[in-house]
Amino acid sequence: MRRALAVLSVTAAMAVSVTGSLAPAVASPPVQPAAEITLRTAAGATTGTVVITDQAGQSHVRVRATGLTPGFHGFHVHAVGQCDGSTSTPFSSAGGHWNPDSSTHGNHDGDMPPLYADASGVVAVDFVTDAFRVAALRDADGAAVVVHAGPDNLAHIPTRYTFTNADGTTGTGPDTATKATGDAGARFACGVVPADQNGFGHAVEPTRTRSTRADLRTAAGAAAGVVKLTPAAGDRVHISVDATSLTPGFHGFHVHAVGQCDGSTTPPFTSAGGHLSSGGAEHGHHAGDLPPLFATADGRARAEFDVDRPAVAQVLDADGGAIVVHAAPDNLAHIPTRYAHTNPDGTTGTGPDAASKATGDAGARVLCGVVVAPTAPAAISLAVDAPVITAGNSPQLRGRVSDSAGGGASDVEVTVFAKPYGATSYQPVAAVLSDSSGAFELVVRPTTQTAYVARVDSLTSGPVVVSVHARVIVTAPAAGSTVGSPSTFSGRLVPAYGGQPVGLATYAGSGPNRRWVYLAQVTTAADGSFTLTRALPRGTAPYVLYTPARSGTRRGSASVTVTVG
Repeated sequence: MRRALAVLSVTAAMAVSVTGSLAPAVASPPVQPAAEITLRTAAGATTGTVVITDQAGQSHVRVRATGLTPGFHGFHVHAVGQCDGSTSTPFSSAGGHWNPDSSTHGNHDGDMPPLYADASGVVAVDFVTDAFRVAALRDADGAAVVVHAGPDNLAHIPTRYTFTNADGTTGTGPDTATKATGDAGARFACGVVPADQNGFGHAVEPTRTRSTRADLRTAAGAAAGVVKLTPAAGDRVHISVDATSLTPGFHGFHVHAVGQCDGSTTPPFTSAGGHLSSGGAEHGHHAGDLPPLFATADGRARAEFDVDRPAVAQVLDADGGAIVVHAAPDNLAHIPTRYAHTNPDGTTGTGPDAASKATGDAGARVLCGVVVAPTAPAAISLAVDAPVITAGNSPQLRGRVSDSAGGGASDVEVTVFAKPYGATSYQPVAAVLSDSSGAFELVVRPTTQTAYVARVDSLTSGPVVVSVHARVIVTAPAAGSTVGSPSTFSGRLVPAYGGQPVGLATYAGSGPNRRWVYLAQVTTAADGSFTLTRALPRGTAPYVLYTPARSGTRRGSASVTVTVG
């Protein structure tokens, strides 16, 4: 996970009291042009929106919908931009799945991860796909987005299933109908992709809050992403996933019943047990069954969705729980009854067999992560990489939040406070989140000497101080001063650096051993200005004004020459 990184500026005019709202812990992703699609039922009722945003060679899809039956629903881009709900088969006008490469289902460019509707019929999901771009959907006949009444098996029908075609021929694996549609059933809602950009969308970003989480790893132990579970409104759970090291395409994605991820066994990760379930439910209805993931060409799957299963407490029970990503698609046990199977005991049947009802035929377990509760912070530290800077530079604060065992406390929101020179109290200026190791970073741009502390809950780090040395601009006294008459130097520190000492020096001696010798000092006004009056000795000599050395650093003006007669 990337470390949280923020930037802020601090000025001497900051309020004394600690008030005001904090900056967001993670900046909102940049707004991008998007296609905003309105979903309507066959009766014409609005039932949701789909926003597709093209960004960096991928499409970021956001779906918000209501009124669906609880459970999984096929979700596809269809090839024609028409949504006529008045026909006997509503929305047949949208044509088949968008499939410019003439692939079979599960590999159609218009195939998207099945949607999950909670018990109230609500869908809230974001995911990333590289199967299409909005610009490509805006061809001569347009395109439409369709939500289906039933689950989508992604044409993942194992060859142990047999079928009989209409002409009496037989085969194994998926038949022609499954290869075309995924058996997702009637078209419940439809929305035409607009011909022009008509909205704005955001990139899909992983949730960054203190959450229950699972750090995914391969069987070899390599880090492969993170899954976070955060309580949401009502009894729902918001799940955020950013997984890597996957083959492109669809992957089964489940919560398993045991909090163990032993990749050394054959096959790997059997220690995680079966899918989290209760009450004898079949696959597709297990508490641990989650929407399948889609991995882009770079092997990365990113998604966020709300579900009403499983409850976080159910995952964190006595034997814990694990998140598993599988090698193959999940058919959600959606095997139509036209398929026949033979059980291991020789009996036969139709529809899903015992294996499909248990696993969805999602195959090997390629990634696994034990679900752990968020750790409570026990200590916080803060340091700065450049305690003395020249005005205009940007030092970086670095800190770490630790738990009681000395490990890193991840996803902890840290508030950084600043106290500029002359202020009487600290003011909150930014909030950042610790990464998976508990570390956090913050770029600051002080314009005056500033002290910083970091706080989380009741913990406060020790202060770190950044000193800023400003440029000195000086106006020399008039030439031709006389002995005994004071000469006045004036100037200012840039940026304004109030309340700081400014020294005056001149050369002493002659020959190769000449050196600057201190003569006097003055304190700047609040706006950084100063005047320094001094009776100078007879003769012509150069003079400089400078900020006294701090940590070995000194900032001086250009020298000015004054002649005293």
